[in-house]
Amino acid sequence: GNDNTISNLYIDSVSTEEVGLFAGTENAEIENVNLANTEVHALSASAAGLLIGAATNNSLTLTDVGVSGTLYCALNCGGVGGVLAVGNGESEITGINSDVTIWGDEIEGEDAPITNVGGIFGLVLGGDDADIQFDELQSSAFMWAINYDSQNMGGIVGEMALIGTGIDVALTNSEFD
Repeated sequence: GNDNTISNLYIDSVSTEEVGLFAGTENAEIENVNLANTEVHALSASAAGLLIGAATNNSLTLTDVGVSGTLYCALNCGGVGGVLAVGNGESEITGINSDVTIWGDEIEGEDAPITNVGGIFGLVLGGDDADIQFDELQSSAFMWAINYDSQNMGGIVGEMALIGTGIDVALTNSEFD
């Protein structure tokens, strides 16, 4: 990212898949980039974030990333990313600043709760021997569930589902306002 800032990004999606600046990533490394005054509308998406819809395939490295803006979604919603699926790989999330407002509403046409909403990630998945390291996270998130029926809302991660053995997860030097 070369310390660049992308300002005033607006995404209005009717996709039922992943939505974000990067809809999906696999084994990605993203560093030194900021999103400012970003707005993402993704009420039908399976995962949504300002930066990443879903990071999959065992590895994600995020370093010195900042996001600010508003996200409208219903399922797997996070200020930085909707879903982080580590599998049995390694992910390192360091130096993240997320200042977001998340408006949850039911998926269009469905009467379902707003599920897995977090200031950094909505849903984190890990399997056997997964290694997930979170360090120096700053999250200031305002979350609002329009239909008042919500599940798994968290300042940093909405839900963390770890299945298997040998899993290592660490959260250090982090705070939620």
